[in-house]
Amino acid sequence: MRRPQNLNDTQLLSWIMNNELQYEPDDFEKDCWIAADRKCTGKDNRPSYYHKGKVGLMYRQTWAMWNDQEFPKGMHARHLCGEPRCINPLHIQPGTPQENEADKKSWSNRATSLPITPAFDTHEEKVNFWLENHVKMSGDCLLFLGGVNSDGYGRRNVTINGFKKKVEVHRWVYSVLREVDYFDKSWIARHTCNNRSCINPNHIIPGDRADNAKDARSYSRAVKLSEEQVREIIKNFLEITEWPHGSKKSFAEKWAERYGVSKDAIYNIVFRRLRWKDILKEYGLL
Repeated sequence: MRRPQNLNDTQLLSWIMNNELQYEPDDFEKDCWIAADRKCTGKDNRPSYYHKGKVGLMYRQTWAMWNDQEFPKGMHARHLCGEPRCINPLHIQPGTPQENEADKKSWSNRATSLPITPAFDTHEEKVNFWLENHVKMSGDCLLFLGGVNSDGYGRRNVTINGFKKKVEVHRWVYSVLREVDYFDKSWIARHTCNNRSCINPNHIIPGDRADNAKDARSYSRAVKLSEEQVREIIKNFLEITEWPHGSKKSFAEKWAERYGVSKDAIYNIVFRRLRWKDILKEYGLL
């Protein structure tokens, strides 16, 4: 769906919250607002947005909309949450370039304060050392305290056959302890806990990209519909050949009332096609 024209900042912020996020947060105040993948571009994969005649960093723009003032010139946007794709204005704070760089170091170089890994003879010994000394407990999760990439996955250099390789820690831990090929691209490391920084091997299972897409869908806090219900909605959508003015709204209202969800949830499936993408592909809608 195209963004409506002539929205004021309050209306535009509401539009972004309903249409431009990867998933709907459970708590819009406390949780991160992760910008939709299509908004994240460039080398740093940072979200950008067209507003007031120019393209700028999306989190600076949402901060300005929320605070009803321009983002301070010469200041950097500090992510208090440590998530560079977050555009929640409550998680953004203007700061000096030096403060911003200090923030980035605290996220990416956390390994510097961790115990140095001894020169073990095997990868298994090193992995077990990390699991005991380079993590913190969060429920059953073992959250990696070393460096992370922009997607929130732990990264670390390991030496393989005399060459240094940068690996994703959760996948490497699983590969070493379960004796599978890390570099085999036919499988994906799936988090059963939906916590990207977790490296607990008991929370990792192998799968393919389709499985991973289903995981992302199932773990989204915005999911309130069953697969059977979504298929029913899509089938009804495909039966309709014309959409006169107001009919899309009526369609969304009908299914929203039937299943006790928001109209936006229906729009996100069949009109915007942002949710349940694996099912949409089955029906030729993507």
